[in-house]
Amino acid sequence: MGDEKEVAPECCRRSFAASLKDSAAEVLKNPKLVTRKLRKDRLAVCHECDHYVADSDQCDVCLCFMSIKASFEAMDCPLDRWPNDHRKA
Repeated sequence: MGDEKEVAPECCRRSFAASLKDSAAEVLKNPKLVTRKLRKDRLAVCHECDHYVADSDQCDVCLCFMSIKASFEAMDCPLDRWPNDHRKA
């Protein structure tokens, strides 16, 4: 049971260039930044995640640079682990 490997959504299992292109498109649609607290909370989740690569500040699932990705409201964790308190209910 504990040996099950997480699988990222199809959108994240692509090349770095494709991931970067899609991320840029999402940010252009909604360039709003999250609060400093939410960014800090998101990054705390990343830093505890097995998929976080500290040497490059990247997620090995989506290949994004997390210090940047965590700053934008339009961005989400590919494994749906980030708090989403910026979204309206």
